[in-house]
Amino acid sequence: MTVLEYSQIEKEWFDSEESSHSHAVVKGPDGVPYRAGCFPHYKHADAAPSWTTFKEHGPFVVTGNPMARNQKLNGSSDQKSVVTHDGKQFRISSDMFEGKVIFHARGFPCTDQDAFAGKKRLAHVIFQGRFKHPMDACHWTVGQEFVKPLPAANRRIVELILSMVSRVFSNSTQISVGTMPYFVSPVLTTCNVLNASLPGQEPDMWDTPEDVTLFDARAVDSNGQPLSSDKRKKFYDKKSNMVGLHVTPDLVWTLHAWQHVLDLPTYKLCMGPMMTIDLTAILKGQPIQIMSKNTQTGELLFSLCMWHERLLYDSDADQEKSDTKPADSFVSIASRMGSGFLGMLSRPKA
Repeated sequence: MTVLEYSQIEKEWFDSEESSHSHAVVKGPDGVPYRAGCFPHYKHADAAPSWTTFKEHGPFVVTGNPMARNQKLNGSSDQKSVVTHDGKQFRISSDMFEGKVIFHARGFPCTDQDAFAGKKRLAHVIFQGRFKHPMDACHWTVGQEFVKPLPAANRRIVELILSMVSRVFSNSTQISVGTMPYFVSPVLTTCNVLNASLPGQEPDMWDTPEDVTLFDARAVDSNGQPLSSDKRKKFYDKKSNMVGLHVTPDLVWTLHAWQHVLDLPTYKLCMGPMMTIDLTAILKGQPIQIMSKNTQTGELLFSLCMWHERLLYDSDADQEKSDTKPADSFVSIASRMGSGFLGMLSRPKA
């Protein structure tokens, strides 16, 4: 069996669907071998946690993403920097964005369980800050993007599921299952809570009212009050309502997004009692992200990578087998997958 250092991997191996690399043993930076075919892509390599990092911080680690240009976490340009997922605030900046982040995930020793009491959500992320350059509002998106092509055997079924998701979730969703698979949706049609305020008047990050009237005076109901989250999503899902709108540096934006499908301690999609899917077996070393992107320029505004130890390394957890059973409704599955993947999004009251 061929044994390689990560630095010896030929570039074309990273972008191939299937290659002899899946049968080679590739060593990580600590000398511990990666799972077969699950070494990090070179575009993520500068953020990929080592075996030692997982042993120090636990099986779930959040880092930066080298694909976000000049991104810094708490002032550090090292994208391997580990940031908190316990509800405490940290700073983030890039060529496009400057602000603060709170990320809180359920089911970890560091979790504040009271914050999730009575709620279905499994993770909650809040961004607050200002953009450094204006952009068209219709191109301000959240979602997921991947850097490895899907195996041909899986491509058609994934395309079918995501196409159904786009119809159920948002008319504005963009999907590709090509060389770099992705699915993104405009922030205005997807985030659970969205607020635009003047600098110095931004709300408390945990107690954010829904209000984008400073951005668009039309975003009010018949009583002149700010549209609710649901009504705002529906209003901007009509593409003509976003035409001519620009996100500019003069406003402070606060975004809330939460999800109730992806269980981060196990890295499994929980579709209810009928279906559980282990993502480490599907993603082949690619992390799920918390990201926002300008789809007109292709620039990432900010991006965090959520790594699980089993994405990259063998562990005792591999002895667990997830049960995959037929679901009662394929449309229901597609809808729930959409709410779990599209930028960590879900129902507004969950």
